[in-house]
Amino acid sequence: MTRRKNALFSVITIGSHSIKMIIAEASNEKDFKVIENTNYPINLGRESFSKGIISVPVVLEVCNILNKLKKLLMEYRVTEFDVIATSAIREAKNRLFIIDKIMITTSLHVRILTNAEERYLTFKSIRKNYFLLEDFATTSSLFLDLGSGSISVSIYSKNKLTFSQNLDMGALRLYEETCELEEESTSYPVLLEEYTSSNIDRIINFGPHKRILRFFIFGNNAHFISSLCKPEKIYPKLSYVSREAFLDLYEKVKYMSSLEIMKKYNIGEDEIDLFFPSLVIVKGFLDLTISSGVYLTEVSLREGLMYNLLEKNFNPEAQKEDFEDILSSARHIAKRFKYDKEHSREIEKFALEIFEAVKDAHELGNREKLLLQLACILHDTGKFLSYENHYKYSADIILALDLVGISEKDLNIVSACAKYHSHITPGENSYLFDKMKEEDKIVCAKLIAIIRIADALDRSHKGKFENIEVNYTKKEFTITGYSSEDTTLEEWVFTKKATFFAEVFGVMPELIIKGLLNYE
Repeated sequence: MTRRKNALFSVITIGSHSIKMIIAEASNEKDFKVIENTNYPINLGRESFSKGIISVPVVLEVCNILNKLKKLLMEYRVTEFDVIATSAIREAKNRLFIIDKIMITTSLHVRILTNAEERYLTFKSIRKNYFLLEDFATTSSLFLDLGSGSISVSIYSKNKLTFSQNLDMGALRLYEETCELEEESTSYPVLLEEYTSSNIDRIINFGPHKRILRFFIFGNNAHFISSLCKPEKIYPKLSYVSREAFLDLYEKVKYMSSLEIMKKYNIGEDEIDLFFPSLVIVKGFLDLTISSGVYLTEVSLREGLMYNLLEKNFNPEAQKEDFEDILSSARHIAKRFKYDKEHSREIEKFALEIFEAVKDAHELGNREKLLLQLACILHDTGKFLSYENHYKYSADIILALDLVGISEKDLNIVSACAKYHSHITPGENSYLFDKMKEEDKIVCAKLIAIIRIADALDRSHKGKFENIEVNYTKKEFTITGYSSEDTTLEEWVFTKKATFFAEVFGVMPELIIKGLLNYE
């Protein structure tokens, strides 16, 4: 898509503590210049996290703010923009009514991000800014997104995402959940530390935290540390505070009253409830690492959203670079469930070859290819629970995953692919299919047909085929497998699974076996 030089783009985020907007100019997907940065404080999280709903007066105030931002968009003549909401609206029981009210009042469509989508978009910003650091490719780093409603923890090891998890323990939520203890106990800071530590332990046990050399923090509440600890600027968009300096601040404020903190450190009344809980969260994760200090980054969800918007408009192919984070995360999840790594690789390889060969028939894109790969990686995770009917357990496990970058709709498709990769056939009575739109059912059926054939080619889990050649026309679909071993089992299962492929694509697959002497 060709665009005029320096086109204007905008991102609006409705968060737990504020509504923010940036307007930027860009001529490519790699960089942008912010020309407008607006922030309206509004405490959505306080109601959402404590009461479960957001009241009508607050919703009307949201609409009022969005109308002001919409006017600004019109003044700048911005036509390409994205409006998203995070945890406060996502967790409100009346979220559907809120989104509808916003649409009626402002004509703006608000997209509610899942936790996994939030992390994916933040990773996009991380990739743009920090993968060029000299030692990033050889060390392990922990990234903490310090939000008001939730936090996300991600571990990169040697440039690969090895762990990612969200936790509903943002600074504002932490305060709302524990503030009554402050009135009842004289040792509230200790209780807050214990409560935070118990929550951190729930997720970090799954992550390889022993050898983490770098600890990065970012997000709405990271500014408390940057404004009070006098960080050293060491890289564009990156500052550093030593462990000693951070702990010195922490110990100074630990037993101070809110009024004392506000007076000494010039913390506003609207932020004081977030201040100490933010420090407690940071200390809890710092203690898990061997990092010499805290690296303060200027990475943000808005920046990731902006990069995503630019890629869609200038270079959609660039989004494939981020798929490696998603696949890497899925492989580490599968590893936790003791998956057969070699079998997974085999059917992923076969599935991709088939996917490319029948492209003219399925007309699917890179996003659907990613979902197919995820299904290949995770399709046997259910065997961790039981070999019998493992495909059902695999589907349930996938549905329960907080898989980075994957929406609920996409997760349903991956889950269905795992459930039906075996001998059962998808139908209208499936709870997975019932919740899908018609177009998603068609996509899902195509991917299921492909993964079933790929799985048949390694039914024995022994990697019998040295190579395969896939040839497809509208009238014929043949897979030639080169092997020096007995492939009777694979041929038998292939024949059984070929029928569904024929129903979906209109051509019956044929498996031709040749010895390795025939392979050039």
